[in-house]
Amino acid sequence: MKTHKQLLYLALPLFLLFASKSFAQNYSYKGMYVYTLDSILNDASGKTQDVLLRYCRDSSINALTLSVGALNLHTSPSYVTKLASFMKKAKSRYGIKYFSAVFSDYNTLFNEIHFYQNSRTDSLEKFSYYNYEFEYWNNN
Repeated sequence: MKTHKQLLYLALPLFLLFASKSFAQNYSYKGMYVYTLDSILNDASGKTQDVLLRYCRDSSINALTLSVGALNLHTSPSYVTKLASFMKKAKSRYGIKYFSAVFSDYNTLFNEIHFYQNSRTDSLEKFSYYNYEFEYWNNN
């Protein structure tokens, strides 16, 4: 009898390990936060963009969260064009599926992100999500 119990204690966990169906979540969203977007967009050669996007492709990253508040999109048409071009290149050539825009206040949401979204007609140049960022430790 003792041998049967020992065998059961050994066999049961192995059975459960190999015979049970896995219910782990399998998300197809793997993202990265990009904070220094202005330096990436201002590289005239485009090498910085390509290095970032190749890294994303090689690391299976398919979503980028962009900090856009400092770009002043509503007063800088060149940034609007650069951002649209970057997003289109990332989606069409490097496998980026999602872009998320980070904002920390209503003015950034309305004056920067909403303005940008409404100025684009090509879906490859638009944000997929908005991300509200509240840094309670930061008094700014």
